[in-house]
Amino acid sequence: EPAALGRIRRLALPFELAFALLAGLALALFVLILVMAYLPGRYVTFNAEGGWLTFDPSTAPPDGVVVQSLPLVTQLAGLMCGSLIYGALIFALWSLRGLFSCYRKGEVFGTHPIRLMRRAGVLLVLFAAMPGLLQPALRALGSPDRNWFHSETLPILLTGAGLLVFANIIALGTELQRENQEFV
Repeated sequence: EPAALGRIRRLALPFELAFALLAGLALALFVLILVMAYLPGRYVTFNAEGGWLTFDPSTAPPDGVVVQSLPLVTQLAGLMCGSLIYGALIFALWSLRGLFSCYRKGEVFGTHPIRLMRRAGVLLVLFAAMPGLLQPALRALGSPDRNWFHSETLPILLTGAGLLVFANIIALGTELQRENQEFV
């Protein structure tokens, strides 16, 4: 095994574990938000600036609207949108875990890691773009949230797009390597 591949294999394990942990934490946060949204109190509120999660309801924004007071159709649409947004994040992180799992096993330039990298890139782009794309529909259904652009939107969008570019570069390199082997 080349030394570079050995280093990649050793370095991949911490990333594989970290992305698995992050995916689990994102799932746990989404479940926590859903549970706290329907507990009595002002744990999850929405106003024009966005959604607020707090463990101390007295710190919730005074103009915040609790989920239970929104029309049922708005609650259902919000649940669907939240599921799409958090689902994209969770599956992007899980795809990155799978990518580093491939690296740990020594599979760097195969079709499977390239597919996982592309999937993670697309899902990160969707995670970043969906709040803005879904905002008009949520507004039309009565959501008080008007904050579609978050501080992390641009870096996540660029990271996802970067993964797509890197996946295409690796795919091109793999194709060129295969063509060169055919000529030898």
